[in-house]
Amino acid sequence: MNITLVTPSYRPDLERCNQLVESVGEHVSGLDQHILLIDDEDMAVFKHLAGEGVSLIRKEDILPSWVSRMRWHQGWWWSKKTLPVRGWIMQQVAKLGIAEHLDTDVIVFADSDVSFVRPFDAGSLVRDSGSGEPQVRLYRDERKPHFYQNRRYRNWYRFAARALGLGNPDALSGAYIAQMVSWDRHSVIDMHRHIEQHTGLCWQAAVMRSLDFSEYVLYGAYVENVAAESRRHFFDPSLICHSSWYHDIKDQASLERYLESIGNEHCAVHIQSNLGFDLKDYTIPASL
Repeated sequence: MNITLVTPSYRPDLERCNQLVESVGEHVSGLDQHILLIDDEDMAVFKHLAGEGVSLIRKEDILPSWVSRMRWHQGWWWSKKTLPVRGWIMQQVAKLGIAEHLDTDVIVFADSDVSFVRPFDAGSLVRDSGSGEPQVRLYRDERKPHFYQNRRYRNWYRFAARALGLGNPDALSGAYIAQMVSWDRHSVIDMHRHIEQHTGLCWQAAVMRSLDFSEYVLYGAYVENVAAESRRHFFDPSLICHSSWYHDIKDQASLERYLESIGNEHCAVHIQSNLGFDLKDYTIPASL
């Protein structure tokens, strides 16, 4: 199966994206291509990263023609079919939409503030189901209490239930948010059509009408609760990327403790760029 790594990035994360691309070249095998999903205004500063195995795609080429960036209000987009849309929502729309623009079987997402630290075979994300049909790994853990209690998480599950026609959002028991999440491309396209049939809207308009949603929760809920019979995925609760999302990092000392806790099961490390640390403030091991 063809496997594509997709990384959305933008100018403030350029150095981190450089580091990611270098680490992919050093540690990752089994990929057919690495796509950097870049805003049009940032293409010039990222173009040096294009080369063997790495391609740049303009985010604007993935998004529908009826949206356009607000040049005087950074981070927002005009839409002819919805109210103005925040940039964070548009990034998720682009991630969902790239399935219709790639000739690949499997899409793997890694943010630009991820760095690989161990050899990793992307082919390990696909297995034989036993019936001859390949299955793609989907991160899926049990939904923890804070996913039911936290308002934002509840919004994400509420939207997924509404968009997919699943009824009670509290009945959705899976947790799907991680780094290095892999999707079956054909299932993403099937989900687009399901959303359109259920909502009566094009899928982009349906998701853009939400003030906040999670692409990972939406897709995971679809696979588990709508398309379970397709058997295109196998569930795995293990975290193969050591992510700062799950750690309380407040200062240099807690960051160092986090880096010291990289496990043997982790092929990559994720340090959120919005934590406020510069790359010079820490050293991610080049290899372990």
